[in-house]
Amino acid sequence: MSQPKRSRAQSEAEKSERRMRILAAALDLFEARNGGLAPMAEVAARAGVAKGTLYLYFRTQEEIYLALLEEHFHAWIDRIELRLGDRPADPAEIAAEIAESGLADLSLLRLATLGPGTLERGVEPTLALRFRRGIERHLEIAGAGLTKTLGGPASLLRDSLALVLGLWQSLEPPPAVGALYSPAEADAHRDRLRAAVEAALVALWRGATG
Repeated sequence: MSQPKRSRAQSEAEKSERRMRILAAALDLFEARNGGLAPMAEVAARAGVAKGTLYLYFRTQEEIYLALLEEHFHAWIDRIELRLGDRPADPAEIAAEIAESGLADLSLLRLATLGPGTLERGVEPTLALRFRRGIERHLEIAGAGLTKTLGGPASLLRDSLALVLGLWQSLEPPPAVGALYSPAEADAHRDRLRAAVEAALVALWRGATG
């Protein structure tokens, strides 16, 4: 007796589950390597798929990690919207939420530093363009909601996220150096970094919203 054919929905669900497994494996390896990209073969092995199967989903390691960056970036914007939404908020509250939600995601910060120079250059230009347009659109919608009560341009959210990423990149030590910090030094560094980010965000929002 022949087996019933899988439905289109079942096939798509399996593809989606396999893609999520690949991305989860790539993220695990990225974190284990302190922000280093894992080879395709290593990702395939960790995900439990054949290397040839991996290439059906992603053509380069940069494509895998750009997809991860896209997920983390959208999740960051979603967290900000969820916590603040359309309710009234002052610049200090907005700054605290943007700083907390961004600095808590170390993988996002590390992936973002690789975005323009490494990840986008390693994928087809059309994929890089789709990535940029998707993030820009999400930022426009979320930014318009955040500035509705305070005034100011919708681009404030975009500028805020860029500020967080820029300050983190300039103030965060390389992983090998950070590993030499004592626990007390590491805690003090995190406190200083968050304070610097929040102060810069407050100045940005107060200046732009009057």
